[in-house]
Amino acid sequence: KPMVAFIKPRGGIYIFDREIIHFSGMSYIIGSITIEGYAMDNLTGIKKVELYIDGNIEKTWNNPPYQFEYNGMGNHALKIIAYDKAGNSNYAMENIWIITM
Repeated sequence: KPMVAFIKPRGGIYIFDREIIHFSGMSYIIGSITIEGYAMDNLTGIKKVELYIDGNIEKTWNNPPYQFEYNGMGNHALKIIAYDKAGNSNYAMENIWIITM
């Protein structure tokens, strides 16, 4: 399976796209944030990466960087799924609370 993770957000407090304090669990965000993912597969390579927000697909990438600017409001569930060229997949999830100005 490919390796996949969130680089940002990854738990903590973010103000205008900058991490102020890191802690495990939910991310609290003021202002927009650049969602950043990481995906790697050393055997076959990455075919595509998908970003879901609250179960709805928002973005599909075929190449890095895996970034998406988001400026929603309220509580949201983020999920990224990485697919390798052999047909395997893996995912990472994050929960956020965001308020934009």
